[in-house]
Amino acid sequence: MVHPLCIAHAASTDPAEREALLKAMLLEADYGLGRNPLNMVHMTGLGSRCVQDMYTSGRNDGVPGVHPGHTPYMNAAAWGRGYMADPQWYAGKGYPAWDQWPHAEALWQVRYCYANNEFTPQQTMRGKTCLLGYLYSLGEAHRAR
Repeated sequence: MVHPLCIAHAASTDPAEREALLKAMLLEADYGLGRNPLNMVHMTGLGSRCVQDMYTSGRNDGVPGVHPGHTPYMNAAAWGRGYMADPQWYAGKGYPAWDQWPHAEALWQVRYCYANNEFTPQQTMRGKTCLLGYLYSLGEAHRAR
């Protein structure tokens, strides 16, 4: 829900509220860029700590002029049965039991588990593009002063 967060920050005139909203946006960006329990960038094409094998129709994402990278679901819920549609198939083979792992570590580096590694533009990229673009514009405005 970063769209309302960016709008609230842009519309707010209260300095304390703007600071709190900025901290929330930076926390969200930090989490997606690797400050999370998985210690991975939650996008593809951004170095060695990003998701490598993901079911996507994109091209060489992360290249300047394309977009900030596809965002995987990292979903742990089943969309069907079998290894492609049920991330729990992988979780059941791990140790310790799945319910003892942080949910943010719900990513299996397997090329064709679309329920875990899929990318859908309308559900994943809009928020990230809005957030990173808005934060970039704040930096540009600050540098212009």
